[in-house]
Amino acid sequence: MVTAVANALVVFLYWRLYFIDPALVNGGGEILWWNEYYLHLMGPVLQWIDFLFILGGARRILRPLAGLAVLVAGYSLWIELALQPLSIRPAGTVTSGLPYPFLNSMVLSERIAFYGSTAVTGAVFLLVFWGLGAGLRRLRAKGGAAPA
Repeated sequence: MVTAVANALVVFLYWRLYFIDPALVNGGGEILWWNEYYLHLMGPVLQWIDFLFILGGARRILRPLAGLAVLVAGYSLWIELALQPLSIRPAGTVTSGLPYPFLNSMVLSERIAFYGSTAVTGAVFLLVFWGLGAGLRRLRAKGGAAPA
């Protein structure tokens, strides 16, 4: 479930920023269109299909919520404490070395707020996937098939 949510965050955040300005996520360079759509749309969609229709979704929500918190905190710490000090690109108006160009133009307090809002958005996606899984299990049970 955490992977499904992480993919939802990737799709949501990437395309939200891309439609504002592609340079926010791609810097000055361009990504080949098929790579862009696979990485930021089709790969996640295939994973959602696997999670919801093959695995049947998740029945519990607290463990995935804890997993999501660990993922967001761990990734945020990784890019702030390991990647940023070791990298000089991409560069922004405030710092350099963070993997997404827009982060390098934010002060630390703004980045912390961004990471927090990302965690909250992830929790909303987690509830959505949990609800979809529960709904699909009910449909399967009503249809006479054994629930996943």
